[in-house]
Amino acid sequence: MIGASDNTACASGFDKLIFVLMHIQKLPSTVFTPLDDGTAVLLNLQTLAYYSLNKTAAAIWRLIEERSALTFDDVVSSICERFEVPEDAARIDLRAFVEHLARFQMIKIEQP
Repeated sequence: MIGASDNTACASGFDKLIFVLMHIQKLPSTVFTPLDDGTAVLLNLQTLAYYSLNKTAAAIWRLIEERSALTFDDVVSSICERFEVPEDAARIDLRAFVEHLARFQMIKIEQP
């Protein structure tokens, strides 16, 4: 499981298509701090929201920071390759993780 998320069923139909095409961008007010054990924390300087990341989520956050606008599928592909997980599991966990980050105003999700 990615981050501190709960399992959420993967969307189907149109909703799934929107997630596949959406772009994920880090908000400028979000500060990433890696920790010695491979985990990390995010802090939104405007809202003062604090979000703890496990090792997998920290690796995904680094990917988000490296590229200005990632698609959901870009991140899913990277997760599957790096962590050797099935695509369906990566999609479910990533969707929940992205929804949490958006709720805490750490990222911006742009729909096509």
